[in-house]
Parts: sequence; C-alpha cells; structure tokens
Amino acid sequence: EIQGASPLQAGLKTMPWTGTILLVAPVAGLLTGRLGARYVVFTGMLAQFAALLWLGTASQASTPYPELLPAFLLGGSEWV
Repeated sequence: EIQGASPLQAGLKTMPWTGTILLVAPVAGLLTGRLGARYVVFTGMLAQFAALLWLGTASQASTPYPELLPAFLLGGSEWV
C-alpha cells in the first residue's frame, strides 16, 4: 500500500488517464481530418511528454493525489 490505497483504489485514482482518452479520441479524429495527422500526433506526443515529465518529477510516496491529477488528465488528452 502506498498512501493507504488498496490496489483497487490506486487503479481508480489513475483512471482519469484512461477515461480522458475516451473523451478526447473522437475530437482527435475530427481534428485529424481538418488539420492533418502530423499536427494532432505532435500535440499528443507533446502532451504525453509533459505529463510523464510532471509525474516523473513530482511523484513521491508523500505527494498528495490532487497534485498528480492534472498530470493524469494531461496524459489522457494525448490526442492519439
């Protein structure tokens, strides 16, 4: 256990990363048709880089969940 979270709780706390993808994917499809895949994929990879950098630098066993939630949402909005 980390921060007193069970495996189920930990999974639910990281679910915004996956849940955001479900919301962003249809928009990414529309944008790909209008802007081209290059721009959409580049933006997605940039968002993924920023989210992983955020998590890599901010994550510790004592980091409060609300400080990590924006990184999970950013990572889920990867646009690809």
